[in-house]
Amino acid sequence: MIRELLARRNRIWGGLLLELNQLIPKIKQAATDTRFRLADWASLAERTIGKDTVDNIIKGLSGFQNEALFGNSPIPSIIEEWSGGGRGVYLSTAELYEKWKVIADEYKLWFPYSNPRSLGMHLENIKHNLNQSYGVDWRKGSQRKKTLLFPR
Repeated sequence: MIRELLARRNRIWGGLLLELNQLIPKIKQAATDTRFRLADWASLAERTIGKDTVDNIIKGLSGFQNEALFGNSPIPSIIEEWSGGGRGVYLSTAELYEKWKVIADEYKLWFPYSNPRSLGMHLENIKHNLNQSYGVDWRKGSQRKKTLLFPR
């Protein structure tokens, strides 16, 4: 097999170089904005294989990423049990902590956050996933504190 590859090496490289040369004009195009975490790779892929194809791939990856992330998080279980008070209103992480701690205790749900700050740090890390999956909106409140809006 190695002998065959060596014998055809020039033809293989010739075909590969022709394909790569066809990509160069596409790569030189202006990059588009993307919210995907690996934005530089998404931008390169959009320019080489097309925006529609990349959008479908990113949607699939984002959905898989959300499932994997929320599979190890107590947040979905708490949101599922959270039926009223505070939904549809901007709340600080301290207010969310108080409401969610009560829900976690009442339903005996895992709640690994020892204080509002630890909850806030976790929510900050998953804010894009929360927006995609639950429509959560963020804004800055007073004194640099962020507030969140969970739709009804």
